[in-house]
Amino acid sequence: MRSPGYPKSCKVCSHPERTTIDGSLRIGQAPRSIIRRYAGLSRRAVTRHRDECLKAGKAPRAAA
Repeated sequence: MRSPGYPKSCKVCSHPERTTIDGSLRIGQAPRSIIRRYAGLSRRAVTRHRDECLKAGKAPRAAA
C-alpha cells in the first residue's frame, strides 16, 4: 500500500521511454545510470518500478 504522499500512477510506467527503461532494468542496469539518461525520474521511482511493477508482471515484455 502506498503512502498518501506517493502518486497513484508509476512515473516509469507513464514515461515515453518505458520499454527501453524496462529493458535496461531487466538486464541489471543500476537505477542510478538510468536516471542519468531519462529526464523526470528519480532513483526511488525507478527502484519502485523495478520492485513493484516489473516483478508483479505489470510491465509488458519486449518482443523477441
